[in-house]
Amino acid sequence: MAYRYLYYLGVALVAGFIVVATQAFATGTVIWLAFSAGALFTLGGLAMLPRPGRTHRAIAAATCVLGILIVIEALLSSGSTTIWLSFAGALGVLALAIAGLTAHELSTERVVHSLEVSPGRPAEAEHEPSGMTV
Repeated sequence: MAYRYLYYLGVALVAGFIVVATQAFATGTVIWLAFSAGALFTLGGLAMLPRPGRTHRAIAAATCVLGILIVIEALLSSGSTTIWLSFAGALGVLALAIAGLTAHELSTERVVHSLEVSPGRPAEAEHEPSGMTV
């Protein structure tokens, strides 16, 4: 299950970079960064689609759709339209990545794993007097 965490973390980092890049770099640079990030989001989402978990598949599908939209807008729009559409698309993907990280941590496997009790003495045995007198 660690692949989900790494996937969502990577998507969040790339999307966050695109959000900052849209406000810091020139339009020509933003176009190519948005195009490559959109392609990355699409391919990553497609790779995560066959994985188990309905929530994670839905997030992966939404990431694919946003990735395709980012690629299309990067190729077809120009000027400030590209900047703001890339900004909005990257914010959407960032929100999906945060939702994916949250879903990953709240999944049943994580809860069961964190609540797993190790074999050993019962809790009452730790508080019983040892029988020794001082």
